[in-house]
Amino acid sequence: MWPVLLRLLARIVGLWSLMLARIVALFRSASTLLNPISRASWLMPPPRTGTAQLFSGSATGVVVQLQDWRYPVVFATETGEARYDNFSGRWGNQAHLDTFLQSYAAEKCKIEGRKQGHTVMEQQLADGSIKLTVNVRGTN
Repeated sequence: MWPVLLRLLARIVGLWSLMLARIVALFRSASTLLNPISRASWLMPPPRTGTAQLFSGSATGVVVQLQDWRYPVVFATETGEARYDNFSGRWGNQAHLDTFLQSYAAEKCKIEGRKQGHTVMEQQLADGSIKLTVNVRGTN
């Protein structure tokens, strides 16, 4: 019985590690979009997994350091919750987090659409938002 349970546990740990690696890669992809070479002020370190110190305590998950933020944003991968301390904008501009989340959502949509065999096109709009067009296979 124990060998079967150990193999099952090893499989669960392996799947969790793979899922976490994919999540971190997706966060890296979203942060890369915010790092155009011509806009050095957007440069931020690549996301990492681990524990980060916030003003209100520590948090564990995917750690993203945004431009001019005193403390990082930490995304708990198991719940999807974002923890951060920006002191109502005094320690970090909320617009930077909003832009990052928009980039993350767009990347996730593109990946999922392409996985299903659809063509996905992205267009940056004048107001800063992103328009995604999904061409479903078999339609024009």
